[in-house]
Amino acid sequence: MERGPAETFINMYIHVHGMATKTITITEEAYMRLAHLKAARESFSDTITRIAGSARLAELHGVLSKSAGEALESAIKKSRQDHRLAHSRRAKAIAEAFA
Repeated sequence: MERGPAETFINMYIHVHGMATKTITITEEAYMRLAHLKAARESFSDTITRIAGSARLAELHGVLSKSAGEALESAIKKSRQDHRLAHSRRAKAIAEAFA
């Protein structure tokens, strides 16, 4: 999309419940369109979620081959195990520091 010299951008702060806040930059025109779609007492996050909809898990069925799915599952399990181990080490170090 080509930008004109007078095009203005607005930074928006989006908060997803239970997740980190993300900053996005949109044009003034996009902001005005989004604001027009926003219902009373609805946050911009709620508006975007309502407009974008949500993917259903069933829609992802068959996206990965069986072997790719198994490899992904294995990688996720390893990552979780590594995270738990690192957390345990950090907790132990903190406990020892305050002992």
